[in-house]
Formats: sequence, structure tokens, C-alpha cells
Amino acid sequence: MTTQSQASQPLQTTVAQRVAMVSLNHGPVNALGGALRAALWDSIDQYDANPDVDAIVIMAEGPVFSVGVDLGVFGKAQKRAPTLAVLCQRIETCSKPVVALLQGPAHAAGAQLALSAHYRLAVSGSAIAFTEISMGLLPGGGGTQRLPRLVGADAALRMLLSGKPVPAETAQSIGLIDGIVQGDAGSAAHAYALGVVGEPLGPRRSEGGYARIGQASEVIKTIAATRKALGPKALMAATSIVDCVEAALLLPYEAALEFELAAFEDCFSHPQSIALRHIFQTERQVAKELLALDDTGKRRPTEAGQALVARLFSAQDRAIAWLVEQGISEDAIDRAFVDWGFGSGPFGGTLAGPVDDRVRPRVLGALLAEGARLLDAGKVARAGDVDALAIYGMGYPRRDGGPMRAAQTAGLPRMLRELRGWLPQDRVWAPSTILVRAAQVAGGFDAVSAEDNAHNNHHETQEG
Repeated sequence: MTTQSQASQPLQTTVAQRVAMVSLNHGPVNALGGALRAALWDSIDQYDANPDVDAIVIMAEGPVFSVGVDLGVFGKAQKRAPTLAVLCQRIETCSKPVVALLQGPAHAAGAQLALSAHYRLAVSGSAIAFTEISMGLLPGGGGTQRLPRLVGADAALRMLLSGKPVPAETAQSIGLIDGIVQGDAGSAAHAYALGVVGEPLGPRRSEGGYARIGQASEVIKTIAATRKALGPKALMAATSIVDCVEAALLLPYEAALEFELAAFEDCFSHPQSIALRHIFQTERQVAKELLALDDTGKRRPTEAGQALVARLFSAQDRAIAWLVEQGISEDAIDRAFVDWGFGSGPFGGTLAGPVDDRVRPRVLGALLAEGARLLDAGKVARAGDVDALAIYGMGYPRRDGGPMRAAQTAGLPRMLRELRGWLPQDRVWAPSTILVRAAQVAGGFDAVSAEDNAHNNHHETQEG
């Protein structure tokens, strides 16, 4: 019997010769939002109970397997049932062999979905990556537990901490992929699924891969060396990833999965992740007239963007000049910038050392005030545009999310009080109207921008 779902559905399903072919159909990148996760859950449940189905293949319509969840609704999407963690656990515990076919990129949640299958195939040119760390997160769908059980702790740590894509051929060499398929990938996956039906391995679950993590003594050395290499300034997500891989060695599988989920939730609510997710979204929203991709694919401020960056630099320079007038040395200012996360200080110093606590607040305050003036004057559409320009034009530390986000995290009402206190010393700290408004509402600049957009849309409608 063969059945086909409607094209508008997030899944395309077909049963042929006792193999269920389940295709992700949520273009353009098969982001694992709530609707797709629910459809996958229902499909796995249905075919697990169907006596006419012996195996299941999860693949994709189009050239992308899946590159994760929709960041626009990331928090909500993670909470909608079934969560990614619960879905992956359901796939792993399916009583029938589940084969994941990667015809293209499998990143973040997509990579974790692939890990939850019992077997993984890939076409040449595809890649798998755990990119969560770029957003200050760790894989929260079992990735930190299944990956070391498949490829060992050392290789797992390298993949999880770098976030870099691993080509299918490399993935096969380390045991992450079971085979590279040629020609008609769907037919090859169908044949492979039939081949594992009834085999002793059957549904090969990651839970049974404890021995592949590595010898306990060697894993402990690897964990210790990784922690030392990360150092005290490491992202919370990075240290949490190491903790989770260690848990894969020390804890029972179910307890380790719970440990990972708790670590994910801690990272998700941490200011670092909030800032990194903010800039990840912002850099994709900022006008191309201000920030664009160069020939190498890197984001750079345009000529118009550089003009705004120059204004930010000017405000920063005035704050630094005031600090110097107060007797703070150039070396001390450079050290404060390096401690902040800049590659070097404004006077060229690159060494860390004792930090004068007056430097960062004064410079951040000047950037906040100037950024708000740009927003007030309509030079940028949202506060996040200032953040993106500061990161790509000034080398501002990405983990802070930019000066506007950093100020909002520090508390806009407190920042506003400080600016007003500093104003008699230099008008570089003069607060603008929109900054005052942002400090008066819970959502800060996010709420003010939303209000302005709603007001503008209403005004345009009235005029129309």
C-alpha cells in the first residue's frame, strides 16, 4: 500500500515495499519548528505501529536536510510539544530501524535529528554541523550525549566547540555516517533500510554506544585539557558543552540527557546567548545600504554604514579623551578594552592585566548615547542596526551583542541615570529622546522600535 500526503503538509510520506519514506517538506531549509516536529512525531508513531512497515527513512524534499529551528520564534518553538529533545528520544526508541538520509546540510537541530536515527547515510557534498555554540547554546536535543557515543569524546568536543561543518566523507571516517550514497539517493536509502531489517543490530541506539566514548582515563585527560584550553573567559555554552560530554562518560544515559537539557535551559536564559541570538538575527535584518556581504562572503559596513561607524568612533574617542584627562593611562585603557573582548585597545595594546573599572562604563555610555542619537535621527531603523555596525565596523565583542544590547542587558534605567550624571562633564553622554523612552518601558529598545513601526504603519494607512 502506498499513501501520499498533501503537498501543503510539512511532511511527504510514502510507503513502498514495507519501508516508510518520510520527507521533510518545510522549505526552504526544513527548520524544525513546532508544526514539523509534531508531524514527524505523528509519522513515527504511525509507522512504528503499522504491521505493514518494517523500516523508516527520514529524508528531505529539496537540497537541504534541515538547518535547525526558526530563530524568529526560537524560544516558543522549543517549548511547543513535542520539543526537539522529546522528538529525538521518540525516534531513537522506535522499535523499527530508522535511517536518516542527508542530501544536504544538516545543522543544529537538523544534525541532532540525524543523530537520533539508528543509521545515517549521506550524499557526497553534504555536511553535518552543530552550530548552536555560535548562538551561545549547546545542542539541547541529545546531541552532546549521542555524538560522543558515536565518534568518541575527543572528536565530539571538536565538533561541538567549533560549530564547523564536517563533510560527509570525514563524517564517515569517524563513524558518524554509515555510508555515502550515489545516484538516486532515495532508492539507495530504501535499499539500505531493507538491508538492516532483521539484522542483529536492528534499531541501533546511541544508548548502547558507551564504549565508543573512549577509555575513561583518556576521556578524563581530554576533558581536563579542553577546559584548560578554553580558559576563564570561555563562553558559558562552551564550558557547558564540556560538562555535558563529561556527563556522557559519568552518568547513565537518561540522567545525562536530563543533565544536558538543564544545561541548555541555563544557556538559553544567559545574557551571552541572548546577545548572540540578538546579533544573529539583527545582522540579517539590517539594511543592505548599511551592511553587506563582500566578495569573500564576509559582512562589511558599506560607505553609508562606515559614515555611521565613524560617528560611533568619534563618540568613543571623546569618552577616551575624557578618561585620559582624568589620569587614566593609555595602557590601562588598552587593558580594559582587551578584557572587554576587543582584539586590541584604542592605543594598540593587546595585553591583559589589571582593569580600571571606569573605562568600560564610560565608553559604553558614549556608544549608547550616540547610537540612540542615530536611531532618533532615523539614520538606522532599529537599535540592533547600531549593534551590527559596531561589531563589523569597530570590532565590538560579539558576545555582548553590540553596545545597545549590552546597555539594555545592564539595565537602561541605570544607564540613563549614569548618563545624566556624566552629562556636565561632556555632552557625548547626552541622552536622546528615544533613549529616555526606551528606559521607561520593559522591552527597552525592542519595544520602542516596535511602537515606532506600528505608529509609522498606522500613519501611512491613514494617509493612504
